[in-house]
Amino acid sequence: TRRAILDYVSGGGTLYFSGAGEPTLLKTLLGAECTGETPDAYNYLAPTACGAAVLDGFNDKYPLPIPDALPIVTGVAPEYIAATITLPYQPQAPGQFASIHSNPPGMPTAHPGLVIRPYGAGTVIWCAGPLESMDTEAYRTVLLRLLADALPESDRLICTDAPKSIELVPSAADDRMRISAVALTEEDEAVLQPP
Repeated sequence: TRRAILDYVSGGGTLYFSGAGEPTLLKTLLGAECTGETPDAYNYLAPTACGAAVLDGFNDKYPLPIPDALPIVTGVAPEYIAATITLPYQPQAPGQFASIHSNPPGMPTAHPGLVIRPYGAGTVIWCAGPLESMDTEAYRTVLLRLLADALPESDRLICTDAPKSIELVPSAADDRMRISAVALTEEDEAVLQPP
């Protein structure tokens, strides 16, 4: 429930959420209100100074692509905006395109696309687009950086710089932590675990 979420964050927890499906959380946690959405279903996130480390490798000239229409929100204090929305170069209309294969970034805005802010003793991370559902390495890296930066080192159970082909499997028993390292092949990585 919303109250449990608010209590968790204000008590020192970290919350990541995306989109504008929860107007009450947007208002309470970010001071924001959704006023509409971008006209195109392909947009970009350009880092601000406070989001440059999290969006390392992306900048205002080469922003992070988000293949979704994004909510336009107002009311977020500027110091908490880690990225802004950049619209495509050419607004799309039936039968129009900027290039045959893509519509590159072209119109920067001041609309928040990524917000990182304190709430009570905790941290709120909000993204206009669903980073958590993107399936490529760049999006996973950004999401992991966001969460790692918000989580104190003392709370991190396992940290590694092993290559991505190594899967770590922790298990706890008898007040001991055991960690198994499994070397995966490309075929192993393609196998999905049952839900």
